[in-house]
Amino acid sequence: DGEGIYTHQFQNNKVALVHRRLAIIDLDERSNQPFQLENSVLIFNGEIYNYIELREQLIKLGCRFTTTSDTEVVIQAYETWGVDCLEKFNGMWAFAIWDSIEKRLFLSRDRMGEKPLYYFHNGRQFVFASEQKALLPYLENVRPSSRFEALCKNSYSYESTDESVFEGIVRFPAAHYAWLSGDKLLKTCYWSVRESKFNPPTKYQDQVECLRELLLDSCRLRMRADVPIGTGLSGGVDSSAVASSIAEVAKQSGMERISEN
Repeated sequence: DGEGIYTHQFQNNKVALVHRRLAIIDLDERSNQPFQLENSVLIFNGEIYNYIELREQLIKLGCRFTTTSDTEVVIQAYETWGVDCLEKFNGMWAFAIWDSIEKRLFLSRDRMGEKPLYYFHNGRQFVFASEQKALLPYLENVRPSSRFEALCKNSYSYESTDESVFEGIVRFPAAHYAWLSGDKLLKTCYWSVRESKFNPPTKYQDQVECLRELLLDSCRLRMRADVPIGTGLSGGVDSSAVASSIAEVAKQSGMERISEN
């Protein structure tokens, strides 16, 4: 639905941020990316489901918004809370923010790694993208990873590594953020499933109701969109639960029912 390029030249270095947009929230061109706020520039792949609540918090703190997008919420949250903004996001994302004053790049990927992020770094050049094929032109030689056979044999453990199927391309790890300053990339883990704490109810019926409320709330947040939405129904328990939850949320909110084919 849109595209944009941002470039910044300093000393003997050059920064370029390139984005192609699929518009879901705030379809206006004002929300196109790269999105610039004073001295920060953002490119963002994903969706922040609780952006409305975060927007209200930020307005109370003095932030002024020019759009109704979750994109602007991301960059305003970063400007306000720094890396702590990641703890507040409920969503899926891979994004990069260029600080034109500090001359450094901030990268982040969501907790479970729903949105992909790959990079190539040879010490002189750093290139990142949502797809591996976008990085292939920057490789001196395009060839399979030296561990390709091992990766194929251990496909279930592949997602827990930073390896890719191409030699020289690295997967940015889930639940991490990083600073790129000069030729150094410093990564930090900001969340761990083992360290996240949740104390479920002790009684079975209470557990059932707790899970039901979590599922309905998750679907309610994900139904926020300025375009028609739908869901895939395979007939399994999980997709059936999602489809019925969406129907329940739509009924509760008085949304017009979408015809079924």
